Parts: sequence; C-alpha cells; structure tokens
Amino acid sequence: MSGSEPNQHQDLVDQTVIVIGASSGIGLETARQVRAAGGQVVMVARDPQRLERAAAEVRPRSTTALDATDTDQLQQFFSRI
Repeated sequence: MSGSEPNQHQDLVDQTVIVIGASSGIGLETARQVRAAGGQVVMVARDPQRLERAAAEVRPRSTTALDATDTDQLQQFFSRI
C-alpha cells in the first residue's frame, strides 16, 4: 500500500503539537510520530531527566518539565505558549 504508512506523509509540516506526558510510553511515541510527519513538537513531562533523554532522541522545538496534575502550573504553561 503505497502512501498509507504514517511515516511517509508530511501532514504536520508547519504545525506544532504540544505533547503532555512526552517522556515515555504513548506520549513519547506521539512525539516521535509528530516529528516523523514533519511537525514540530513541544514536549512536556514531570521528570526533567527523563524528559531530557527523550528530547535528545526526538529533537523537539522545546521542552517543559511540569506536573500536569497541578492546574496552576498548567495555566502558567499555556499562558506562555
């Protein structure tokens, strides 16, 4: 099937996606897929060391370490974006 594989498309060129929980699991894979589709990614995660390791692989536009269960931190983050 030509063209049906997600990594063959550049559907996210000129787009930026914020991925919360991006240092492992589904979040990290989502960040990888965004980059593979030509998009930029902002990676957000709680653990700064894990986030740094994941970012070294993904090469995001930026990273932010914060606790997504803390609504004040989330509000501050999104007000800066």
